[in-house]
Amino acid sequence: MQLVDGIEHAVDPGQTAMFDGDTPQTCRGAGAETCP
Repeated sequence: MQLVDGIEHAVDPGQTAMFDGDTPQTCRGAGAETCP
């Protein structure tokens, strides 16, 4: 899960997320599994 400027976006395996570098963001796992 990618949280960009307060909005959650699902990012599936093999996908990428693009956003402006000065935008507040964080990554987190949405499930119980370990994020690779």
